[in-house]
Amino acid sequence: MPAPIPVEIRREIVDQHQAGLSLKEISDKLNLSYNTVRKIWSHWRRYDKLTPNYEQAKQKGTRRYKEVYADAIDMKQRHPRWGAQLIRLELEKQYPDAELPAVRTLQTWFKQAGVNRSAKVKRERSSYVNRGCEVHEVWAVDAKEQMKLSDGSYACWLTVTDEASGSILNCETFSPQILDANHSQSSPSKFANSV
Repeated sequence: MPAPIPVEIRREIVDQHQAGLSLKEISDKLNLSYNTVRKIWSHWRRYDKLTPNYEQAKQKGTRRYKEVYADAIDMKQRHPRWGAQLIRLELEKQYPDAELPAVRTLQTWFKQAGVNRSAKVKRERSSYVNRGCEVHEVWAVDAKEQMKLSDGSYACWLTVTDEASGSILNCETFSPQILDANHSQSSPSKFANSV
């Protein structure tokens, strides 16, 4: 985070603008970005002071999405298993025409408000998401499609893996094929070598 602009420079910006210089001329003269100069001028006009408003920066929550903030926090408290993406979708239903915060912003709000997933919810989740702990308890089936081979042809394969040991139990390879006559391929020549 950059250091705040010193009060002397802030005073110079205000004095020069009151003397008739444009904000663009001041930004060029002081080698500051136009946005910085504009924000300092707006801050002075709004609060009639040159020092930054540090008290406002200490506030938790949001200044931009006050109503949405309260609803998002309430929704997360009522549905602790819901993620920020789902809550954002629900907020879109409630506020169809409003600009909504990003998912990352919602996650930050939940963390600051202390309503992100509790240890209890994490324990509950781990109790119902059981991966294979014993050999042959759970098998994972994975398919790879249209993998280009060194000779330019394409192949597909299907693997069956034991989740506990990581051992590949079976692997079948086959050429890509068109499923039916009505199925259109985006690039039929792509499979000419392998079909």
